[in-house]
Amino acid sequence: MASNFFDERPNNLCKMCGMCCKVATSGVSYGQMQLEAKKGFQSSIDFLTIFRKYESYEEAYKVNPTHVENVKRAMQEVYGENFVPEFYYCIYLNEDNSCKIYQNRYEVCKRAPASPWMLMAPECGYNDWLKEQRAKHMKYVIDLKEIVAILKDYPLDYFVEAKGKTAGQLIEEYQKIIDSYKRYGSDNW
Repeated sequence: MASNFFDERPNNLCKMCGMCCKVATSGVSYGQMQLEAKKGFQSSIDFLTIFRKYESYEEAYKVNPTHVENVKRAMQEVYGENFVPEFYYCIYLNEDNSCKIYQNRYEVCKRAPASPWMLMAPECGYNDWLKEQRAKHMKYVIDLKEIVAILKDYPLDYFVEAKGKTAGQLIEEYQKIIDSYKRYGSDNW
């Protein structure tokens, strides 16, 4: 999609529920994040500086059972039914859900939610907006699939003047974009 998710994301939807700080998770394991941090990956360094891993799944579950179960279910669809996600809590969260370092908070905090595909707690003010964003991305991918289907009716060397590329080049370009959404279920759209 041409526009940047962060440029479009409103900053006034946060309800200060604190759930993104109380039950955070990551797409990579704690061990993988530690390795990345040792290699100098700034996002992993920042995440491990801010967040502490819950000792157990049950400990995170006590904080927000619905959200923890939703995340577990979604991650098991990707990683298999035996996958148990790891959850984290922020060391800078005050009891009133305000941030102790808000003026100097880390980039990972400023960018949350970082993707339209992030699962936020049910009480999060971003949920409706994220749902709208997911729908936009889904429509974009569906439209690309339709364009690819049409382009396949042309010879691969057919030059599409408006795009300055051949049908084959466009099919390859669009297919890469479509494929990048597979982890979100685009095969079923």
